[in-house]
Amino acid sequence: MAKKRKTELDIESTAPVSAEAAKQEETAPQAAPTPQQEAEVPKKPRKPINKRALVIAGAIGAVLIVAVVVVATMTKGHKEARKEEHGKAGEKEKPKEVKPPPPPPVPPVKYNKLTNVVLQPFIFPYKGEGGGDSFIRVVFALQMSNEDVVSELEENLELIRNSVMFYMGTRDKRDLLDVGKRKEILQNMQYNMGRSLQSGRVDAILINEISVY
Repeated sequence: MAKKRKTELDIESTAPVSAEAAKQEETAPQAAPTPQQEAEVPKKPRKPINKRALVIAGAIGAVLIVAVVVVATMTKGHKEARKEEHGKAGEKEKPKEVKPPPPPPVPPVKYNKLTNVVLQPFIFPYKGEGGGDSFIRVVFALQMSNEDVVSELEENLELIRNSVMFYMGTRDKRDLLDVGKRKEILQNMQYNMGRSLQSGRVDAILINEISVY
């Protein structure tokens, strides 16, 4: 049986495909699926939302936030406490200033109250060298022993003045002008006044003023 000769159509169909043609066939865009094909593709069912899991996740998030805030607050408070303790420790370490003791209080100075009594002036008349009348004016100051006797003396001034006039009546008035005799007169007057006082004594009699006219 004779072999059948290949036609040109058979030769073209069996001709080898070049590499470029094969690459173009591979990269050629595929036709989009038709609506019928899309309807035939089974869709994956959606899972239902688990509300309980969401609530738990929210609660866990809130707890975490609270924990972070608490930890931050505690850390800050601890730092402040350490800072305060450090400051107190620094203050304790500072040496205290030793202040000198205050000086003792000065006792008040006690001044004796005035116990001098100045009597009203005495005027003693006497006869001068030419036979005329002359006068000696004397102001006596009495130094008393205490305040009580001063009060007693003031209550009995008239009696004191009379005792002075009576004594000077027994003396020459010109004796007051002599220093030696004047001293004797003052001592006798002091003795006489002391006899009239009960609360104290007359410590001295001085002459504040003496004049002749």
